[in-house]
Amino acid sequence: MSNHNETLAHARLQNIAHALAHEAVDALEPDAGHQIDDATRDKVAVDLYRALTTHLPPLRNLMRE
Repeated sequence: MSNHNETLAHARLQNIAHALAHEAVDALEPDAGHQIDDATRDKVAVDLYRALTTHLPPLRNLMRE
């Protein structure tokens, strides 16, 4: 995969991880009994991104010809 394609895949997975993390934290926040801050949400997003990059195959549909 070229550097451009890797950058696209990286950005795409980061955006997905960020969206999933914020949605998950929003759903769990009432159970926490207090607001969960943005720094914690960002940490969850980083961990989700790591999980996605570790366990998903390459995103071949992002490759340019």
